[in-house]
Amino acid sequence: MFTKPVEGATKGGLVGFFKGAFQGVTGLVVKPVAGILDAAANTAEGIKNTATAFDQKPNENRMRYPRVFYGKQKYYRTYADTDAEAMWLLHFCNEVPAKFKNISILHAFDVVPEKEKSEEGYLLVISFEIIIWWGLKEEKALWAIETGNLEKVIQYNGGLIFQLKQATEKFKVRRRYIF
Repeated sequence: MFTKPVEGATKGGLVGFFKGAFQGVTGLVVKPVAGILDAAANTAEGIKNTATAFDQKPNENRMRYPRVFYGKQKYYRTYADTDAEAMWLLHFCNEVPAKFKNISILHAFDVVPEKEKSEEGYLLVISFEIIIWWGLKEEKALWAIETGNLEKVIQYNGGLIFQLKQATEKFKVRRRYIF
């Protein structure tokens, strides 16, 4: 208020003095109002940032998949990447049918074919309720067998044979026993 009339007078004489006085008086009103509006804008921005800070879903920023709680008792054991990935796929992937989402996982196995196709890979997920063959490339369950329909599981050098009690849409039942 005091320096603007002096600056105006030195530059423009009497007319400059009145211009500087007008600038000084308007500055008395405009600067505090601008400061209040600036403070309100910064406060609103801070409130917005605080409100949206917690919107980030924890699963988007994870360093690793969540720990698996095993079986119906939901016990835990040493962290296993494959089991955690399988559980994450079953719970958070949109392609998973709802009946797979609440299974009691026992173990998951990474299965990499011996072929040279490095992008191919599978997950074999074993639970109390279901056995799932998950295609990592396709990002979906390629087949699933409910454990209530299992008659026998036979292990041999090249893999596993699942013997079913009843045929399903994907599998026919063949009665062949290996001794």
